[in-house]
Parts: sequence; structure tokens; C-alpha cells
Amino acid sequence: MTVFLSYAHQDVRLVGTLRQDLEDMGQSVWFDESLHGGQIWWDEILRQVRECQVFVLAVSVHSLESEACLAEWAYAMKLNRPFLPVRIDQTDWTTAPETMRQSQHIEYLSGTAASAKALAKALHSVPESVPLPEVLPTPPQTPLSYHERYAKLFASEPMHVDDQVAHFVRLTIDADSANATDALQLLQVLRNRDDLTWKVRERIDKFLAERAAIAGQATPVSDDDIDVVPPVSDADDDDRHEVVPPPPPPWWQTKGGKWALGSAAAILVIAAGLLIFWPDDSKVEEPLHTENALCDADTCDGSPIRFIDLEVGSDELVATLLDPYGAEVQRVDPPVATGDSTAEWTWDAALEDPVGDYTVNFTSDTTEPVAHTFTVDSVTGPFGVVQITADAIMSQDWNLVATLDMRIADDLELNGQDSLDEQYPSSFEKHWLPYDQSGATNANGTTIIGAYIAYSEEDDVTTAYCELWSVSADGLTMRSDSLPIDGVQEYAEERGREAPGDLSGWVAETCVPAAEPDSG
Repeated sequence: MTVFLSYAHQDVRLVGTLRQDLEDMGQSVWFDESLHGGQIWWDEILRQVRECQVFVLAVSVHSLESEACLAEWAYAMKLNRPFLPVRIDQTDWTTAPETMRQSQHIEYLSGTAASAKALAKALHSVPESVPLPEVLPTPPQTPLSYHERYAKLFASEPMHVDDQVAHFVRLTIDADSANATDALQLLQVLRNRDDLTWKVRERIDKFLAERAAIAGQATPVSDDDIDVVPPVSDADDDDRHEVVPPPPPPWWQTKGGKWALGSAAAILVIAAGLLIFWPDDSKVEEPLHTENALCDADTCDGSPIRFIDLEVGSDELVATLLDPYGAEVQRVDPPVATGDSTAEWTWDAALEDPVGDYTVNFTSDTTEPVAHTFTVDSVTGPFGVVQITADAIMSQDWNLVATLDMRIADDLELNGQDSLDEQYPSSFEKHWLPYDQSGATNANGTTIIGAYIAYSEEDDVTTAYCELWSVSADGLTMRSDSLPIDGVQEYAEERGREAPGDLSGWVAETCVPAAEPDSG
């Protein structure tokens, strides 16, 4: 059996023992130890994920903070790869993503017979062959190396005071994360810049001294401590390994474990408006915020879409949100103030929101319009294939839809494309709203009751239709049917544009069969 072993580079020694145990059991383990960063490296990672028969994640405090590890895991789940989480340290299992916790994990203590026995038993239960989806999911973006995110530190151009403050705040936060070593080295690089203000340098010295005091170490601060060499973009290492050729490489040849947003990927950036130039007795500190541009309806609750430090106060900004198909989203809150002439905007994706790339436009009477893009992904679980099918319907890619929805495949074969164009007019706004996305599961798969909701701008009418989505056991295909199955489909019409979420009560009352009375 081919095993893909995913891990964080800080755990390389522990994972080496785990790898040896797996190989002693006769498994063929793919273990990334020789590749460097960049697109070629990431393409090989993803190829190995696709080709593996079981995906093993070495769960630790480091891997749960590594976006590359989490990206590999999420990609493996979309590929329907059998998943085995192996906890290698004492990290709290409840901090793992909810969908990850649905899988039974193994407690692994290096060198113990009990751990080896549990590992062998879990591998024995893995099916020998699980086919890939007919339509492969979109691969995640290539992770961005840590030094690329802080490229301004190495630039010869003068660094503005605001950038100095922002870098200081971000790095002090990272100093308590899995990237602590890199963050502390970067603080030294920032400290040694010729254009650094004395107040920022003073705060860096104070921060490093406090950390050294806690660790019982001397404070290593000197302008000559760090020999700054600009980072080389094509020499990135991956998020798990430090390649140490002679002489030892500078830290920026190792990657910090975060990945790029680009147009559709995710990056977490910490920023704040700390007014560190004031005396300590009058300094005002703004709360720290996390900037994010990727989540799904399950994860947005914990880490919503967020843009910060907008250049105009919230009393002036207006936010307009467009979904991937150009329709204006009605459920949008205005920005809120985060500091002097700055604002923050957040948004939570809901299950009925289309997957894909969104655009939020910020406008005011005093500034030029500014647009930000972000991505809403499909959820992990049975409803994910409904969202993927909905996306294909919105694009009217009927050949693709036919590979996902068996009812539509039958309709396309019997009645042709015109029938589907009539069912799902391109001019309508469309949403798919589940009553319970987890549905009812048995050996044949999962059934989810919900509604297909369409809004016609021409008629100014919103129509909701009761539907049953039967998702296959492998989560790759489905069949949509009207409800009730035998009889005239239930539907409701409302004048005007109704928010899909506002129809959840109607779905619960009309589409969900009433429970049988208790005869006892």
C-alpha cells in the first residue's frame, strides 16, 4: 500500500520513527525529504497525494498550524483518499478542524508496541483501492515561502514608518507560532535596517529582552549580528524541511508554512494599528486582527473573510459584494472602524452561497473605488458535491453537470440541452439551500433535503422548490429529485428578491417530512 505521510518540518525527528514503523509493516511511504520549494515541488506533492492509497497526517501543534499540511489534507479529502490522522504529540485534538475530527485518530508514542499495533490495525481496515473522482478538484495554490511574505525587509528602498510598525506587530505574533524561529530572525533583520526609527528599534529590543528573560537566556541584540542577504525566490524550501548544505543556509531557504492567496488561495496576515511611537504611559494599542480571503461555509464561522486597514473610516465606506456570477449579495454588513481613518470588513459565507471567487468593492465620496477578491470553497462532506454540481449548473456546463447529477444526465440524454436551459435559466439567480447538510446516511450514501431557489429579476419573483439530493457513498456524485417523490413538486413564490436563508423556515415546514407520531 502506498502511504502519503504529511507532516510539519518541526516534527521531522518524530515523523522519522513513524515512517520507519510504517515501512516495517510493509507499506511504501512517500515522505517529502529531498524536494525544494516552488511550483515544481508543489506539483510533485499534489501528484503524490493523488496517487497514494492512504493519506496519513502526523497531527501535532505544528501541522495543525501549517497551511501547507492543511492544504494537502483538504486536497486529499476532495480526492476521496482514505485518511488516517496519527497524533504524535499532546496537542488538543479539539483544535483540529471539525471535519478532520470526524475521522478516528491514533495516539502514537514512538517505539511503543501499543502504538504500532493500533497503526497496523488502522491500516488493515483501509480499502485496497479507492478511485479518484472523474472530475478532479481544483488543486490548491503553491504555498508562499516565509521570506517572500516579508520581502520588504530586504528591499533597498526606504521603509515607511507604517510598514515598520506593521512588520513589528506581525512578527511578534508569529514569534508565538510554529514559525517562531524564522520570526525572531526576521525581527533582527528589521532591527538592523538603517532606516528604522529609534522607537521601533527600542520596542524590538524590549520584546527580545523580555523573551530572553523568560527563556533564561542573554539578549542577543547587535547591529552586526545578522548578515543580511536578499532572498532568492527560486531557492525556496518546503514547509517541513530545512535543507542544510555546507555552509549552513540562511533561514530564508526554509519555508515558513503559509501559502499564497493569489486569486484563489489563502494567506493569514496579522496587522494592527499599534501606536508604538507614543511613550509607554500614554500608548494606545488597537486590537489585532487576522486578514483572511479563503474559507467555506463550515470554516467561515471561525475565520471569516476579513479585510483590514482600509484607508477610509467606516463612516464613509460602502461595501458592495458580487458573487462569482456577478449577482449582488444582499447579506452584507458595512465596514467597522479599527483605528484612526482605518476600517475592517468581514463576511461569513453560508451554505446557500455559490462557491467560487467573490469581489467586494469599497467606495466612498472621498476616495477612488477599491476592489478585493476572495474565494469561497465547497465544504467537506456530502453537501460538497451539491455545491460543486450547483457551480456547474450556474456555468451551464451540462456535460460536466451530467457527470455529477444522475437525474440531469438522464434528462440531458432524453430531452437535450434545451430542457436544462429551461429548467435553469441563465438570467436567474440560483441558490441551493439544505435543511441539514449532513443529511441521513446509510450504506448507499447520504440523502439531503433542501430547496432550489431561483430569483427572476425580470419578474421580480423568488421561487423555492423542494428537492431531495441523494449523494453517493463515495461523495462524488448525486441525484436530484423533486419532493415529494410521488406527486406534484412543492414550491413557493414570493414577490421580490428573498434572501435564501430567510426561506429556511419554509423548507423545514414544507420540504421536510413530518415525523411519525410516537405510538408508545
